[in-house]
Amino acid sequence: MAKDKVEIPPSPDGGKRNCITKLVSLLLISGLPRHVQGNFTFHAGSFRLAAGSMTSHHLMLYLFEHFVWMDEQLQTQVRAKGWPDISRSQSMVLLNISAGTVRPSDIARKLGISRQAVHTTIRQLSDKDVVRLERDGSDGRHRRLVLTETGQRMRHDAQAAVESVTRAVEQRLGKQHFADMMAGLAADWT
Repeated sequence: MAKDKVEIPPSPDGGKRNCITKLVSLLLISGLPRHVQGNFTFHAGSFRLAAGSMTSHHLMLYLFEHFVWMDEQLQTQVRAKGWPDISRSQSMVLLNISAGTVRPSDIARKLGISRQAVHTTIRQLSDKDVVRLERDGSDGRHRRLVLTETGQRMRHDAQAAVESVTRAVEQRLGKQHFADMMAGLAADWT
């Protein structure tokens, strides 16, 4: 069955599970290598896994693989603009700053890593003149990250790259599958 023919019936819980089911099916079916896609069969608008072909770690693995692909695309496009290489951890810290999370302790909590690891990453970004730490005006006990002038220019190019990668994903999945995936990711399933 073609990717654009995948249909999943509404769920009895009003749609929340349906969004998650669509997300899982889209990630598992649309974006997987062909040898994995063969493990799925369709019946009455839903999918089934071949016996023994799927284990609980697959969702996490596929989400991570797609994240890595997106980050590599971002890195490639940013490097093409002449910016220095940044590590994945540096990229994640910058993404959090751009999204408004500027306290190192909050970034550490969101990324699930130690504050020491975040401070190591901040020091690396500071050495590249991308960020600086300053006192938080709303609470003097805390410090916050601020993009330097160089960091702001880099963010501009990185945002353009993220938009480009996002358009590429939407093009690969199709508008409806992309919208369904975004709805599933935005749903409260954490």
